[in-house]
Amino acid sequence: MNISILLISIIINTIKCISAQSPINEECIIVNKIFHNDQTYNCCQDGGVTCSNDGHIIKLNMKSGFSLTSEIENLTNLEYIHLVESEFTGSIPPELGNLSNLEYLHIECSSYGSIPSELGKLSNLKYLLLQSKNISGFIPPELGNLSNLEYLSIYGSQITGLIPSSLGNLSKLSRLDISNTNITGNIPPEYGNLINLEYLELMNNNLDGSIPPELGKLPKLKTFALSNNNLSGSIPQELGKLPKLKTFDLSNNNLSGSIPSEFENLSNLEKLDLSNNNLTGSIPPELAKLSKLKTLNLSNNNLSGSIPKEIKKLNIKLKYFK
Repeated sequence: MNISILLISIIINTIKCISAQSPINEECIIVNKIFHNDQTYNCCQDGGVTCSNDGHIIKLNMKSGFSLTSEIENLTNLEYIHLVESEFTGSIPPELGNLSNLEYLHIECSSYGSIPSELGKLSNLKYLLLQSKNISGFIPPELGNLSNLEYLSIYGSQITGLIPSSLGNLSKLSRLDISNTNITGNIPPEYGNLINLEYLELMNNNLDGSIPPELGKLPKLKTFALSNNNLSGSIPQELGKLPKLKTFDLSNNNLSGSIPSEFENLSNLEKLDLSNNNLTGSIPPELAKLSKLKTLNLSNNNLSGSIPKEIKKLNIKLKYFK
């Protein structure tokens, strides 16, 4: 009798084990097809794959040669995708937009094609980084639907067109980095709604037009970097209302007008670079009130007069030549 009970128990546990392993096998087949040649490989033992306690794949951190396929949408429990190094080729599959649990997406490889608008469906996404010199097309305005996004970086690509004003809807965003691309047009004033933004980095693009005064409404901003663009017009005095600002770089543009005296209110500023513009007028002596300032670069402008004696007394790295 005891032997019968023992056999029944073994059979039941075996069935449970097989049932529990079924989703593992299905998901590993997909991962192995994308990343490995061995279809029998237990992917949960791979250092680049993390599985949950119930055997579902929740994290991919891969560096080997591969091309993503549409089958990745079947890994419905994925929360984290980190794909780096040049071996990743092919386009970014739009099916990534069906991974409703995804919170982290980092693709830094040799992929080509455009950014799929379907990525705008990733309602739980918090982190998005896309970097490839071969990515082209434009930035989908649907990315403005990513209501939980905290980090957005699209750099080093052939992206063209305008930066979408819809990104101003990303109220949780702390970093916006769209640099080293071919984007054009104006900076949307809607970006003044990004109340949690700490880093605004739009360097090395082809942006033109004036700087929106609305950007002076970003209470947490620490880095304001718009260097190497084609921005024109005057520097808005409203930018003197950024209490947390540490780095302020508007160098290598076509900005004109005077340096706002309101910059004296940037009490945490450590670096101010306005070099290589068309600024005129005198250097505001009020800049001497910036007690934390370490670097001041005003070179290659059309400024008049000499450096105010109050500024000369500061222990800073100063560059000023006409």
